[in-house]
Amino acid sequence: MKSMNGKVAILLSVYNGQNYLEHQLKSIFKQTYDNFILFIRNDRSTDDSLQIIKKYCSLYPDHIVFLNDTNNLGAKLSFGYLLKYVQDHYEFDYYMFSDQDDVWLPDKILRTLDKMKQTEGDGKTPVLIHTDLLVVNNQLEQIDKSFWHYQNLDPESMEFNRLLVQNNITGCTVMINSALAKFLKVIPTEAIMHDWWSGLVASVFGKIAVVTEPTILYRQHVSNTLGAKKFNTRYVIRRIIEPIEIHKHIAQARYFYNQYYDIMDKKNKIILVQFLRLEQSNYLYKIYLIVKNRFFKSGLLRNIGFILKPFS
Repeated sequence: MKSMNGKVAILLSVYNGQNYLEHQLKSIFKQTYDNFILFIRNDRSTDDSLQIIKKYCSLYPDHIVFLNDTNNLGAKLSFGYLLKYVQDHYEFDYYMFSDQDDVWLPDKILRTLDKMKQTEGDGKTPVLIHTDLLVVNNQLEQIDKSFWHYQNLDPESMEFNRLLVQNNITGCTVMINSALAKFLKVIPTEAIMHDWWSGLVASVFGKIAVVTEPTILYRQHVSNTLGAKKFNTRYVIRRIIEPIEIHKHIAQARYFYNQYYDIMDKKNKIILVQFLRLEQSNYLYKIYLIVKNRFFKSGLLRNIGFILKPFS
């Protein structure tokens, strides 16, 4: 393995991951970039995950810090705990999030870091990098060569107004720099997910950039907390029928308002205030606010559904 400038903290939250955890750990330690420490938090697993973690701690004692917590926080808050813990006790240049059931391609860190260094300049600007994923089944057989294609997502939609209504950032591909990590402070309970929250902050106060090639085998199986659902007519109809959980979007946006409004630029202040108005507005005014502020999702069908049934 080769090293280059930039110390990376990899944050891995584990909950009952015995079926696939060892595959993921092997892939992390086969990376072509070795200047990293893996921080593992056990989110009160009840299977054999703990034994697997201890095995790898003995194999790589200089590369793993293990937090065997007794509390079950769930993925979002567990990643938030890890991010805060590492910042409180260590100094790292970059942070990456790892799920327990994927497989990293060997040059994942190196390619993401290369894009980070192209984007961040002097390192003072908060930056988030995310990548495409290769979608596979539980046997690692290819389902689609691009997660973005599979879900009909536009990774270039990284503006604040777009991210308020739809997240297109997949946490297990993300790298953030220390400037963004400090800006995040915490991952709040009100955030829908840690990757979504990180993207919102980066879109307002920094930069988001993408690596267009997959860097990860994104495993789909029955136990996925979140996963890839193929974008097709059936998917769209189901999402139109299902109510949009406006309370989650609004709660996330309201916390963002309370945390950052005073230091936001004028343009994004207006966008945020108008987004918060969607909750209490009548149907026609909702449509007006959506169109005026371009609160658009990826793809025509998604937006038709969104207009027909905005936050009802």
